[in-house]
Amino acid sequence: MSILRYSLVVFFICAVTAPGGGEPAGLDGAKVHPRGEVERLLREGHERRALEMLEEALRRNPKASWALKIRAKTSLDAMEFARAAADYTAMIRIDPQNVTALIGRAACFSKLRFERLAVKDLEAALTVNPHNSTAQERLPDALEALSYFESEVIENWRELLPAEIERFSDDIRADPTNQSAYRHRGSRWMQMKHYERAVEDFRRALTLESKYDFTAYFHLCLAEAFRHLGRNDEALVECGRALELDPQNAEPYAESSRLHASLGKWKRAAADAQKAVQLDPHTQEPYFVRANAESGLGRYAESVKDFTRVIRISPWEDAAHRQRGDAYARLGKTDLARRDYEASRILLDSAEYNRWRRDGEFVFEIARLRVEPGTVVPEAAIHWTAEYTRPAAVLRIEERWMLLKEGKPLFEKELTTTHEITPENSVHRRKSLITEAYPPGFYLLRLRARQVGAGRNDQDGFEERFAVFEVRR
Repeated sequence: MSILRYSLVVFFICAVTAPGGGEPAGLDGAKVHPRGEVERLLREGHERRALEMLEEALRRNPKASWALKIRAKTSLDAMEFARAAADYTAMIRIDPQNVTALIGRAACFSKLRFERLAVKDLEAALTVNPHNSTAQERLPDALEALSYFESEVIENWRELLPAEIERFSDDIRADPTNQSAYRHRGSRWMQMKHYERAVEDFRRALTLESKYDFTAYFHLCLAEAFRHLGRNDEALVECGRALELDPQNAEPYAESSRLHASLGKWKRAAADAQKAVQLDPHTQEPYFVRANAESGLGRYAESVKDFTRVIRISPWEDAAHRQRGDAYARLGKTDLARRDYEASRILLDSAEYNRWRRDGEFVFEIARLRVEPGTVVPEAAIHWTAEYTRPAAVLRIEERWMLLKEGKPLFEKELTTTHEITPENSVHRRKSLITEAYPPGFYLLRLRARQVGAGRNDQDGFEERFAVFEVRR
């Protein structure tokens, strides 16, 4: 090689590898901003590499709004609406008057059927910029959707169940052979998680005649009720009967998969789930049970694919995001796991606001755990805050704590606490129950809580909060 050619090669190498925080350099030696490179990669169809660059940029600077914006748009295009909403939320935390982020998050909320929140964001955008044409154009549609939502969903559907049960009970008292009334009342008992009563109604319905044959359906409902009651032998029998009577229906196979998964029989669970997918490839539940079975078999890459299919069909499924996050964590893809945990939290918080917060307050609220994603915690010294917006009262709160590492539970604890709530004393704080120093890794702390006693139904659902944190040395 001639001296001139050698000098040109050395000059080219130095120009390309010049220091600058990893930013590529142009032929004139000027640095190219990562944003430009990411946009070029996306235009040329290299989405995976572009996303890797975005993750690296956000690791270096979690407040890089340009990276959050591009990643949110990419998620929106991929129908990952909750992920996109999480990124727009991060942008709004950085700048509460970011009109682009408010409009983008409103679009996500509309797709997720959180009409009230979509309207709230669009109104906030117009408060910042009354002349924004995009917000002006979208707000009437959002208000129309909200009006429909308000007219169709006036009350908490759980509050309607007792009245419906009483109505069907009246029908049964008027006609004890009314199979339809037993069928409907049994399904309402299932929704209220009164499984013993549901069993009674479905068994009674099996002894009655009807114009239509619901025999397979009753056996399927009995299988599900017995599974929840832990009566697995009876559940297996009922599930087998449903499969025998209706072998071309995906639902008995899905229930069989759930049942065998609860027994740790993962191969059978996977086989039944596969059959459910073959019979019904257009709804989310068959893919959900197959994803669970694949996780049980350690096939996390396959479970990620199926959880993604669930999210594409039903993007508001917070459990699918959370369990996909668990699978990503087991694969060592902590950035993707963190994004799914954030998306799940967005869905939980948003659904709660959209459904229950009609009068501006909850019966009680468990505040978000005070550890933001990506926080470095040398020892799991986590604190939490509970804030109750209810007037003066004595509340008993049942809590269930769980700490998971890469989807595996490390710590579980249940306790019941009593709090005296007054206008001057509505916030309660406690240090974490977790006092050990855990090894380095990626953790999820989950808290489920509900109010008990004082006339509350013991079957009232739990509210859930969780936080992602990382232990480093």
